[in-house]
Amino acid sequence: MTTYRSFFDFLNIPLVGNNAGVMALSTNKWQTKAVVAAKGVKVPEAEIIYKGQMPKMGPPFMVKPCNEDNSQGISLVKEGMDVQKALDEAFQFDHEILVERYVPLGRELRVAVLEMEDGSLELLPCLEYFLSEADPIRTAQHKLATDSRGVPVGFSAMGGRKCPADVDDTLREKLKDMVVKSHNALGCRDYSIWDVRVDPAGEPYIIEACLYCSFALKSVVVAMAGAA
Repeated sequence: MTTYRSFFDFLNIPLVGNNAGVMALSTNKWQTKAVVAAKGVKVPEAEIIYKGQMPKMGPPFMVKPCNEDNSQGISLVKEGMDVQKALDEAFQFDHEILVERYVPLGRELRVAVLEMEDGSLELLPCLEYFLSEADPIRTAQHKLATDSRGVPVGFSAMGGRKCPADVDDTLREKLKDMVVKSHNALGCRDYSIWDVRVDPAGEPYIIEACLYCSFALKSVVVAMAGAA
């Protein structure tokens, strides 16, 4: 996501998608949140934790490695749960831990914009992941199916998803405004993809940037463009 892109940039070879610097920034959830929040984009309250520290905020909150993909090491900590256990799990994947205020489940969306030839940004049809109060967050098990050795063997069938999602005009305008601001704040190029949590009142929050796309048939940007 970063090293090979930097080679192409150095050699002045055009590459589809974001440059190495933007990709490196997007892999750090804490830094990404800070950049988009500075542009007025709604993000959940958060703090950064290092070994030996404990969160200042009270539960419920999310614990996640700051630099990790596919929901590795992520936990939802509710009142009365073991905070240290969640921190220990996350520290297996990174030395920096993001503790993030839990946004109650309304909807879980993936939102993307595509840069057009005139430089304008078009909001693609959204993708919705279906969760429940009993299973309110997307974990690694929701994303990849693994074999007995833990090796990924394909996409998970847990939860289900729909594209295009049913999004009304009010929510669509909110989503477009926030992802366009976020796209420009990070300095994205060609396209950008965002995980968005919508609370029960209909207010969306940017959770993180997901700027990598393999452009395989089941990749998010491809599925969204197909729905358009």
